[in-house]
Amino acid sequence: MTAGPRVFIVDFDLVGYPGHFFNQVFGFREAARDRGIATRIYISEKADPAIARELDAQAILPVVPWLNGSVGSGLASLADAHHALTPLWNDLDAERISERDILVITSSRPQAIYGIAQWLRTRPGAGRPAVFFRFLGPDFYDFGAKTFGKAAWIYRFVSRVLHKSPGAERIFFTLNNARALAHLEALSLRKAFYLPVPKYYGAVSSAEVRPAGPLAIYIYVNVRSGEISDRIVDLIGSILSRHHDVRFLVRFSKDAPGEGNVRRRAAEALANGRLEIVPSEQDHADYLATIARSDALLLPYGPVEYRGIVSGVFCETVAMGKIAIIPAGTWMADHVEEGRASGVLFAINSVSGMVAAVEKVAHERDRLQALAYSCARSFREENSCASNLDGMIALAAKAPDMRLSQVFSTDAADALGSQHYFGDGWSLADEGFGTWSDGERAEINVSLAPGRPPLFFNALVRPFLAKGHSRLDVSLTANDVPVAEWSFDASRAADRNWSWRHVQLPAAASASGDITIVMSIRSPASPMSLGLSADSRSLGIAIRRFSLEPEAHAPLGNREERRTLLGWLGGRVRRSLKRALSPSE
Repeated sequence: MTAGPRVFIVDFDLVGYPGHFFNQVFGFREAARDRGIATRIYISEKADPAIARELDAQAILPVVPWLNGSVGSGLASLADAHHALTPLWNDLDAERISERDILVITSSRPQAIYGIAQWLRTRPGAGRPAVFFRFLGPDFYDFGAKTFGKAAWIYRFVSRVLHKSPGAERIFFTLNNARALAHLEALSLRKAFYLPVPKYYGAVSSAEVRPAGPLAIYIYVNVRSGEISDRIVDLIGSILSRHHDVRFLVRFSKDAPGEGNVRRRAAEALANGRLEIVPSEQDHADYLATIARSDALLLPYGPVEYRGIVSGVFCETVAMGKIAIIPAGTWMADHVEEGRASGVLFAINSVSGMVAAVEKVAHERDRLQALAYSCARSFREENSCASNLDGMIALAAKAPDMRLSQVFSTDAADALGSQHYFGDGWSLADEGFGTWSDGERAEINVSLAPGRPPLFFNALVRPFLAKGHSRLDVSLTANDVPVAEWSFDASRAADRNWSWRHVQLPAAASASGDITIVMSIRSPASPMSLGLSADSRSLGIAIRRFSLEPEAHAPLGNREERRTLLGWLGGRVRRSLKRALSPSE
């Protein structure tokens, strides 16, 4: 009889009961038990001994810090990773972990990815489990600046280590936020997988109907709330002064400011029971019970960071049939706007914006509450440790190809996100808007999963045209097959601006997976030869953005791109180019 799979859970962050880490690990264990699957759990050597006893966990993991993007400390930490994790390797070996098993790493520390890659490559195929890493968007992508973050290079590095490493096909990168999925794939150059949020809700009812009474609003303040933390008391005072049927429960996370302000300035509300400050450290049962005592949850968060990460307290709120008051433009707001949760959105985390949102909840309470009850069960079933575990089991059984199926819209101005596609013939200087071809031939090289239907090469381009150099012709091939001829003429206004070009690739090239697009540029010219500047490069085509997708696709208009290039022109050649280019410039 073949033994069933086992689940090995590794959590570097779980050291105490507060927070979502205990909830996640406990939930995975319970979900595995419900399915008759054995588990073994590994937590930090610094963890509370009571947690190790309750989870029957092995407290053997070293402290593995989050990396801040520093090259020196980052490389040193990666170099030490495999050796530092020796206690984990020894225990996994003693447990005879095999290809039937699943190893869940609940975070995406680069050191763990690098260490796992080194460990897997030394093991025979039958001894390589399916390994799942859970990523959070802001670990690698800055949603405010819309570019990769300062630690992104570390993820690129470890991903390239995986590229052809034995056993890499057993490593799965997962996310719970579809907004960040394409960014992770673009950074790692490997397939990433969406899985539901792993939450454990305990015995609390999925929609505990509270008797009619004062509207109870639970405010959860954490370090991501920013400056508004100190003004929560103003929000509370504004609402209480106008609504006698509202009460607040407020919890400040351990590192969030503002609790002192509330205690000093809202003493009367505290005294008469209209305001309650919840302890920052609660066990899991008390934490869920606090949500159950409320009708609505207010999360005074800034919108930018939560575009890329999920919120555990939001999940628990929706799963219990509560109303959410949350920032617009976030992962949480997506659920409200798509009808999977009940809530009211505010544009920015200002007192006035949140007061208006609370007022709307007070006025539309019955409708919003009915919607919250109707959403609770399905949300709870989807976003759970059980559903997440089922997803991992299914993926492990499929053994999917980890190569990308397409290249999503790629910003050529972002070196980390684009330069690996550029082969010979590109000037990879930081232009601020993209990159120029330099010479008569420029290559773009892409490696995708084979067997794809015909793909389109979509590119936002602009030729180098100037007085004395009014025409440019470009021939394109894909895997040596001619696919397009582009002609640009300064007499045509459209040719002088950024424009999208769409080229369908041959079926054989798309199906092969390994695609080389060559641009042959006839008569490129240098600004120096035209007397425009000291720039000696032979410029032909500037590329701002590109993709390889199953359809002709132009994701952005030209206005923003035009401004970007004009800024470069003004700073680089100033009056000389202004004289040479047409008046429309």
